[in-house]
Amino acid sequence: MSATLYDGPVVTRTVLMLESEWCVCDVNQRGEPVEIISRFGNNEEAARNALADYFATKRAQDAPLAEPVEQAASFLTEIDGHLLLTGMATNVTSMSDYPVREMAAEYEKAAGNEALMHMTGKFVEADAPNVNGAYWTGDDLDYGERTPVHAPVNFLHRHRHIIGTFTDSKLIKPQAREAAANGGSQRHFLGVNAVVWKEFFPYESRMIEIASGARNLFWSMECQSRTVRCETSADGHWQGCGAEYPFRQVYFNPASVCAHLRGRSSQRHFVQPRFNAGAVILPPVKPGWKGATAEVREAAEKLAEHHYAEAAAANDDMDDGRVVALMAEIVAFGKSLQPA
Repeated sequence: MSATLYDGPVVTRTVLMLESEWCVCDVNQRGEPVEIISRFGNNEEAARNALADYFATKRAQDAPLAEPVEQAASFLTEIDGHLLLTGMATNVTSMSDYPVREMAAEYEKAAGNEALMHMTGKFVEADAPNVNGAYWTGDDLDYGERTPVHAPVNFLHRHRHIIGTFTDSKLIKPQAREAAANGGSQRHFLGVNAVVWKEFFPYESRMIEIASGARNLFWSMECQSRTVRCETSADGHWQGCGAEYPFRQVYFNPASVCAHLRGRSSQRHFVQPRFNAGAVILPPVKPGWKGATAEVREAAEKLAEHHYAEAAAANDDMDDGRVVALMAEIVAFGKSLQPA
């Protein structure tokens, strides 16, 4: 009996078991096989080695090592008192997937463990205020550098659906040569690695692989800080008074803080941040509103309007529908978290 093939545009290539035979296949966005490229009988290792060789060759032809750094922008949203950093993630299949070589050391040590899927990405830059005037300094990121390690990674903002953990984080300080490959920026940024327990979550791992191949893989991480400081920005656009308050007071007792922070008219400096739980996000091409409340829909549309430029900087393939879909997932992640 021949395997069933499906219609739809090809988004990536992967390994599937079809009719008791390991195959390398081109698949559509739903993960369904569109074309069988090669068959390997019961030899799964040979199939996966062939797939790894394909992607290694393709990446070597398509992109230099430093290119992912330029595309790895992230942005900050605020949902129900939670700060959520969102950026593009990459499913790692070879050393060339890492935007900077400092993040690749653990992959070299663990690459032989086929039970693990590796991911990498960039979460936040220092001294780069977002559209809401929120920012961290290089010293702040130095303080929070190791806090993501061992934090859980969940799937599609379901906080009880834990599929892996953050394994490494480093404060990267680009020198002039690296900065040239990073769009000219010499700002410090936080690079983060994670593993997914592929052997226990094969379906989720396959969807992550497909989304990464289609440049449609994101992750969000929750952040809190020790305090929030009200500041005036260097260009004078944001006007502050210098007052400083505990993080929880700013978000859960706003009447007790200064008028600048209440009215969002100042630059908000998040002092000594810590980075907590994260979520892998695979936004659909259009929002799936089934089961979503009107509150989630409205919040997603507002975020999309406000953060469109930042989301487009994270992934230049984003159109209006995909930006709204991504924001809907971020809103759902924020609302799934326990009170800060």
